[in-house]
Amino acid sequence: MRRIAASLRFALRQSIGVSSIGIIGGPLVLLMVAAVACGDPEPELARKPTASSPVPTTTTIHMSSTPTLPPTSAPTVKPSLAPTSSPTPSSEATQSLVPTATYIPAERPTPTATSTPTDRDDDRYKALTANCALRDDGSVACWPARSAVSAPPEGERFTSITSSGNFACGLRKDGTALCWGTDYGDHGTLVAPDLVFLAISAGIQHVCGLHLDGAVSCWGGDQLGATSPSLETEGLVAISSGWDHTCALREDGTAVCWGWDRFGATSPPEGETFIAISSGAHYTCGLRPDGSPVCWGSGWFGSALAPKSERLVSISSGEAHTCGLRLDGTPVCWGRGSQAAPPEDERFVAIATGRYHTCALRDDGTGVCWGDEVASQQLPTGVDHFTPSSPGRYQIHVSIATGGNHSCALRPDGTAVCWGNDDHGEASPPKGQSFSIIDAGWEHSCGLRSDGVALCWGSGEYGATSPPEEEAFESISMGGVHTCGLRLDGSVICWGWDRFGATSPPSDERFIQVSSGAFHTCGLRQDGGPVCWGAVTEDSDFGQARPPEGESFTSISAGGLLSCGLRPNGTVVCWGRIGDAGTVPSEGEVFKSVSAGPTHVCGLRIDGSPVCWGEIDPEQSITPSDEMFKTISVGEDHTCALRENGLAVCWGWDASGEATPIGGVQLRGQDIPAPQVGS
Repeated sequence: MRRIAASLRFALRQSIGVSSIGIIGGPLVLLMVAAVACGDPEPELARKPTASSPVPTTTTIHMSSTPTLPPTSAPTVKPSLAPTSSPTPSSEATQSLVPTATYIPAERPTPTATSTPTDRDDDRYKALTANCALRDDGSVACWPARSAVSAPPEGERFTSITSSGNFACGLRKDGTALCWGTDYGDHGTLVAPDLVFLAISAGIQHVCGLHLDGAVSCWGGDQLGATSPSLETEGLVAISSGWDHTCALREDGTAVCWGWDRFGATSPPEGETFIAISSGAHYTCGLRPDGSPVCWGSGWFGSALAPKSERLVSISSGEAHTCGLRLDGTPVCWGRGSQAAPPEDERFVAIATGRYHTCALRDDGTGVCWGDEVASQQLPTGVDHFTPSSPGRYQIHVSIATGGNHSCALRPDGTAVCWGNDDHGEASPPKGQSFSIIDAGWEHSCGLRSDGVALCWGSGEYGATSPPEEEAFESISMGGVHTCGLRLDGSVICWGWDRFGATSPPSDERFIQVSSGAFHTCGLRQDGGPVCWGAVTEDSDFGQARPPEGESFTSISAGGLLSCGLRPNGTVVCWGRIGDAGTVPSEGEVFKSVSAGPTHVCGLRIDGSPVCWGEIDPEQSITPSDEMFKTISVGEDHTCALRENGLAVCWGWDASGEATPIGGVQLRGQDIPAPQVGS
């Protein structure tokens, strides 16, 4: 069985730094950044600081080549990765996104009176970060969202803005920078050097900026090298600051990073080129020329595990979640919690991730924010709250299923929602479909429609996502790389990988339940007698397909290397490579349901309280205190359950976000109280 590496567990710090260049929001820095005013004389690179304007120590690296700027009197609009007001897919879209020496932000269409409810100027924005928004007139509106960002000095006007959770900075029309907010630790972060910049990007305690000649300057906290660019940085055209590191792009699209590299955030993959880059907490993401995202470093809750099937035009990395925009302007997010659950049926031109929330800009100049951090905040006029349709900020589910590195659930209307790893599309259920049953395997998922037809998605290797046509099932169950369906007449048919015989059920048997494991499948006859098949090779046979003789069960669960059955009296018996999994915590313990994973088991007592046992990491073996569930499902290294009110609760490994349910609760400690629906 595969073993998922443990997610890094660290105390959460202040909000992640994000930047906004032109119309681009969030920590995303596209390859067409500019902060100088069109029509003004070209400013000097640096101006001598005055005695009344003290500046912190600043590192400046000059480039061997100087970008050629377009004439200021006739600004040139370069190809933009941000969706326009009328996004139209084009086969030539990615062909034009080649890094060049000059980069000017694309113009946003002028909002019209018919596109929004009002005509007030302060309702329209041309750029935003997770904490601030830039109006068309250059003024800025900021909102707290558990941060110390305040409004900028009265009367200031900017061409672009950038912010972290504690402070924000803006570029004036003359290219000089101004910062405001709170400088925790007194690192000099708010004292910008008296220089002229093309673009700036704020980290958690530092800021870095690009000059007109391609030089880069940084100021603020430098404990981990965040303000000390490498001498190898030359020909930079885009920049993005994370917590304790900064990454930039050269003219040829290659990435260069500096700062803290303990988790690999400053070690971009060799041989890759990018058209956009965004630095998060301890990870960085970039977009390849074809729009596919790739991340490096360590991202909590799967935030650094970019979906390989997506093609994006912008990307924004936060603390523990990442969001991007597709060519049509629709958002896609991955990572932690409700901040990674964008509104459906919306189109945006920019997106920005914060610590516990996300904000996006519509093409009419209005914004919308979602996530826990903005749920109770007073957002400025023209920026809306988005909350799930379920009570409070949580969502209601009627069933839940756990797979390898992902999980799925059904909403009351039968629509499916999945979270966790989506490398093969296993966490991307088909839209517009309604299901009565859902289940998850290692890298694929299946749902059963009300007419009994099975639909599957994810990895189609060995035919795992290709159910037989014109078949109707009463139920389905997914194993590692195979699926079995129970027909209405009680017969079973399976599809997928049959190396171990898991898809070869006895043809003369009739069952009332079927359960698929990693290498085997088990079923229950009408009389409760268990029958298992599969695990026929030496390297897969641990006895999990050989149930004890003479036993009768009310339900059965096939795991990885073991299987378990629930007797009529509520006691549990397991067989196979049981190890510690075969020892129920208390002798004679009575359960109403049981779920077996690869090497561990969880059961629900009669009152709904959970008990887990087996060969599992201590964090996986958390038994949530003071919890009562109506159903429970064990995945490879994580477990999810539903409360009686339908709220999803998960715990265990969360390297891919599989234990962070959308609209639900993730438990990270045994006695952590979980919020209630509607709170």
